[in-house]
Amino acid sequence: MQIVSQLLRLKGTEIFSVAPQDSVLHAIEVMATRHFGAPLVMGQRSLLGINFERHYARKVILENR
Repeated sequence: MQIVSQLLRLKGTEIFSVAPQDSVLHAIEVMATRHFGAPLVMGQRSLLGINFERHYARKVILENR
């Protein structure tokens, strides 16, 4: 079993994030182009939250938004 530091070395150090004022469409575009499923929501260099693909599937797709 790998430890977290080993996984991070494989993953790389680039962090993908969106701003709180970004649209949901923008967040989905970032996930699609960068091939990942959970952008950090960052504000003034601090973590405000994490959005997951399943949130969008449940809230956006199922509610036809």
